[in-house]
Amino acid sequence: MKIRRVLATAVAIAVTTPAVMLSVTPAFADTEPAAQPQAKPTVKELEKAAAEAQKAYDEAVAAEKVARKVVDEALSDSAPLAVAAKAARKAAEDAATAKTTADQAVTDAKAALDALPAEPTPEEKAAAEKTLAEAETAATAAATAKTTADAEA
Repeated sequence: MKIRRVLATAVAIAVTTPAVMLSVTPAFADTEPAAQPQAKPTVKELEKAAAEAQKAYDEAVAAEKVARKVVDEALSDSAPLAVAAKAARKAAEDAATAKTTADQAVTDAKAALDALPAEPTPEEKAAAEKTLAEAETAATAAATAKTTADAEA
């Protein structure tokens, strides 16, 4: 029995509390609006703001033109980095050509050494070996130059 009374009271309170709170809330409400009325700007203030905005826009346009000019100069073919890169590519191409020529000279010198008669004179053999040694030295130097030029390009 005791539990019934407690539950009945709890249910009555739970049901009536929202209705009481909703009916009491307007009594505690502030009579003035929460937001302050904003003063409307005058024509002079609007003109001043428009002039400031135009000035800021003009400055931004000028800055954009300067930045575009700097970028165009940096990307042009006459820029120092572009000229250096072009020269490095040209040097790499020249070094590759020199290496190919030196390798062909080594091949030709070996062929000349192999083409000697079965019993060549010592002078012929010495001359062919000297030519081969010089060609191999030139080929090694050309390969080193090509590697260096490729690294720089």
